[in-house]
Amino acid sequence: MRIIRVLVTLSLVATIVVVSQNPAIAAPKCFGRRATIVGTSGNDHLRGTNGSDVIAGRGGQDRIEGRGGNDFICGGDNGYGYEGETPLLMGGEGDDHISGWDGPDSLFGGPGDDLLFGDRGRDGLSGGKGNDVLEGGPGPDSLSGGGENDVLTGGGGPDGFWPGPGDDRVDGRGGSNSVNYGGNGAVNVDLKSGVATGRGADRLANINRVFGSNDNDVIKGTPGFDMLFGGDGGDVVMGRGGNDWLDGGVSGNDDLFGGAGNDILSGGFGKNNIYGGKGTDAVAFALMYDFEDDQFGGGPPVTVDLAAGTARGMNAKDKLFSIENAYGSSRDDTILGDAGANALFGGPGDDVVDGRRGNDDLDGGDGTDQLDGGDGTDTCVNGEVLANCES
Repeated sequence: MRIIRVLVTLSLVATIVVVSQNPAIAAPKCFGRRATIVGTSGNDHLRGTNGSDVIAGRGGQDRIEGRGGNDFICGGDNGYGYEGETPLLMGGEGDDHISGWDGPDSLFGGPGDDLLFGDRGRDGLSGGKGNDVLEGGPGPDSLSGGGENDVLTGGGGPDGFWPGPGDDRVDGRGGSNSVNYGGNGAVNVDLKSGVATGRGADRLANINRVFGSNDNDVIKGTPGFDMLFGGDGGDVVMGRGGNDWLDGGVSGNDDLFGGAGNDILSGGFGKNNIYGGKGTDAVAFALMYDFEDDQFGGGPPVTVDLAAGTARGMNAKDKLFSIENAYGSSRDDTILGDAGANALFGGPGDDVVDGRRGNDDLDGGDGTDQLDGGDGTDTCVNGEVLANCES
């Protein structure tokens, strides 16, 4: 077997130099096969042929291109720190087997039915065209299937999955994992049944975070803890059981249902219907206004009235049902409670917070705030002007 070994010149760009074709030198193995192209412990740029190659990177921040043929590509031990660029392993055309190693790696299968293994570290895996199998391994990984029917599997997590338009199988295994359907094309996701439709028929397992599309989505959680984000469009988001975080997205008129458990719900901009359900639930505006700050340089304050069941501010005109608590924005907000026990948080800004009746907890946050506990035994913190506060 011919073995090609590689040296790296002492420059910023790695150069391929054939220095030995001695078959007596034992080459490392890649997927159980003896390597025909071998790198060094430095930062190499290795290119395969139009045929089927076995390429081993050994160490360093390598760039490996399989090119044509059914290739076997293995990265080397690049350590757990970022020293220069992340190793890049590309299969090219053909049915390729690609494996990363310790540290962060970027793996691209290209056209063909590929098998990609991230191994240890924070890896990014992209299958490309074809029916691909991607496995992240230990560490937080990002897995993107492509246009056909792919199998995406995580490891220790937390992992992020981007299914394509085909019929994909996604399994997060351990950790807290997300599935992402950004872009155009509405989806219907049900984590309890493990099914997602709209861009194919996906099977989902061990997922508790969902990011919807730019269109009108339906997203349903599990009996446990979930984080569900509708994205743009008029979405229906249902938490079911557990203490969930539901977000309708920046735009669109959304319907949010917390279900059982103590949930946090944010409708975003638009005319939203927010149903807390059983448990002690809160409406939140901090995330929405963080986006407003980043994109448009600020917006008007919000006014939340739990007794009236309304919340207004910017383009948000929400109707509130079974909501006990409220989190304000970074503006000068007005937050009003109801006859029950409320927890009201003003956040940054000069806020007016009034608990009205019931035994309330009021927190003005940063800024110069006015806190009024109203009737009942109330606790007030971070307020400059206090009234009816027992502690």
